[in-house]
Amino acid sequence: KRFKESLEPAKKWCAALDGGWSHRGYTARMMTLVVRACEAGKVIVVIPLQKDLYAERTGDSGTLEECKVRPGNYVGSSKGMEGHAIVEAFNVLDQAGLTAHLHTVVADEDGALH
Repeated sequence: KRFKESLEPAKKWCAALDGGWSHRGYTARMMTLVVRACEAGKVIVVIPLQKDLYAERTGDSGTLEECKVRPGNYVGSSKGMEGHAIVEAFNVLDQAGLTAHLHTVVADEDGALH
């Protein structure tokens, strides 16, 4: 059953959210934000972000060249990824009509929310 359909009319709900990075530090290239409904224990939204992936190769002239291996969907600092993903997640929730009854957001203090 879809989460929105499982909500009783006018029932308030709580969202717990957190982002996980590909690794610690300021050079993380990937991050995934998960938004979960606290009471229902269901994952409601997942926002994966990734920076462009580049690799070096030897060009025809014998010099090293940087080439894009895979395009990403995020441009900016690793620190800013969580904030960007939160905005995207709330846009998805709003388009689905789920923000009208959202009463509480629970998050840790390691990213963009504190």
